[in-house]
Amino acid sequence: MGSFVDRLASELELERKAVLHLVDTFFSASWEDVRLLEDALARGDAWALGRHAHDIKGAAAGLQFEGSRRAAEELEMAGRDGRMAEAAPFLASLRAELEKLQKERDREAATESDA
Repeated sequence: MGSFVDRLASELELERKAVLHLVDTFFSASWEDVRLLEDALARGDAWALGRHAHDIKGAAAGLQFEGSRRAAEELEMAGRDGRMAEAAPFLASLRAELEKLQKERDREAATESDA
């Protein structure tokens, strides 16, 4: 079984270096969006919640991160429908999915630095 980035490069038919850049940019932007989602939830701002969840959903879909895409979609719909009471568990689910992916990327980065 290949590495996380190698598998993704093969699936997306991109060079490894390009995939590394895309993945690292995804995490940087997504963690900022999570911070904005937390702020929107605390303020009760359903519009902002939907918007920032939509951003993560699109980026996750482009990288075939299905668990993150699905979690962001649930959060987006809760925001768009004004179902703020349901948003916190969806945000927790999204955070868990992102953390799982981030750990996989961090493990790979550690392996690369050992090589």
